[in-house]
Amino acid sequence: VPVQAFRYSGPGTYQELGTLAGDNSSQAFGVSADGSVVVGKSYLYQQNIEFGSRAFRWTAEGGMQPLTNLFSRANAVSADGNTIAGEMRDATGINAFRWTAAGGFQVLPRLAGTDQEASAAAASPDGNIVVGYSGEYSAIWRNGSVAALTSPIQFARSRALGLSADGSVVVGRIGLPTTGFAGVWTAPTGFIALSDYLASHGVTIPAGVKLEYCTAVSADGTTFVGYTSGSVSQGFVATIPAPASALLL
Repeated sequence: VPVQAFRYSGPGTYQELGTLAGDNSSQAFGVSADGSVVVGKSYLYQQNIEFGSRAFRWTAEGGMQPLTNLFSRANAVSADGNTIAGEMRDATGINAFRWTAAGGFQVLPRLAGTDQEASAAAASPDGNIVVGYSGEYSAIWRNGSVAALTSPIQFARSRALGLSADGSVVVGRIGLPTTGFAGVWTAPTGFIALSDYLASHGVTIPAGVKLEYCTAVSADGTTFVGYTSGSVSQGFVATIPAPASALLL
């Protein structure tokens, strides 16, 4: 069934954002701080197959505009709406990208030695820092230069999904070939289990709860959200240093 991206900011404000020309479906994945810019992907959906996905930037003044005609999707946008991060496919494979209102479309470099796909998942409020992954490893791009977010766990894989305003705290998922769990990266610790990081800051995780994914972190790097698995499967929010407990929603 075709779907539509929408914008909502309170009672009576629901608004469908439409699609790019030739498409019948769209999805929104990010919004600017004031809600004036929405980003996502537009595509043609037929017979349970998605065709020709294209990243878009939507504004009330200009409507929905494509960032590129290549197969792509926009995953995140800066607070002012002028920087967008996502992924796109070209002749070399799937690559992370950064788009700016001033400079246009930029393919972000992959980590050295990784010839697999790369993707950008989140951007800092000012748009200067982007996180995602390249091959099996989480990556951080600062003004277009890439670095790996390493882990002390041997053979670990990771996927960065969110970051604090200054990029000092990055969250996502980390795993071995047989398992995975919510993770957090800082320069002193590397990419480690979020449960261990919270415990070291006095936050107690209820028995039987596994933090599966951490999808975002607050601007100051102290509040984490995501979802759990195990005996309890639901969303969670955990804040350090106070209150010193995980609040499950």
